Amino acid sequence: MDNIDVDYARSKGLAVCNTPAASSQSVTDLAFDHLLSVNRFLYKSNQVMPNKDATEFKALKKAYSRGQEIEGKTMGIIGFGRIGQEAAKIALGLQMKVLAVDPFIEEADLKINIHDQSVNVKINTVPMDEMLANADAITMHIPFAGKPALGADDFNKMKDGVIIINLSEEEQLTKMLFLQL
Repeated sequence: MDNIDVDYARSKGLAVCNTPAASSQSVTDLAFDHLLSVNRFLYKSNQVMPNKDATEFKALKKAYSRGQEIEGKTMGIIGFGRIGQEAAKIALGLQMKVLAVDPFIEEADLKINIHDQSVNVKINTVPMDEMLANADAITMHIPFAGKPALGADDFNKMKDGVIIINLSEEEQLTKMLFLQL
């Protein structure tokens, strides 16, 4: 809705609708696509390795194999609404610990569907400092609040090597940031 002149579209007889839940799963999938890609250096290795000779290829193969397994790692989630809760379900399915932060939600009961069965998991949110100190990866799913959600003090509290995936709403544009500190 932010990127469409709604009044003009409606004056032309076009229906303009907001479907906030329609892309929750797609956004969540994208967050984990980025997490797994960055964790395993897929993007960089797929760009660099095909252009190297056999000697360099072997050295690069060894360098890019330093990725870590996701199982047992801790996923921090900033914003525990629809998308944050979907992210928690995937993280739990990957056998990650979940530390969610949200000033408006104290706990969530998640129903995780596994083929024809379901499992219910209760997640209690934690303070930001606890999540920052323990997360191996952080995914952000929050609206723009007029200032950065993470500042210098927050980055200083994080573990070395943390992966940050930002799929938050920033003013009128959804920006993606994925980096590894």
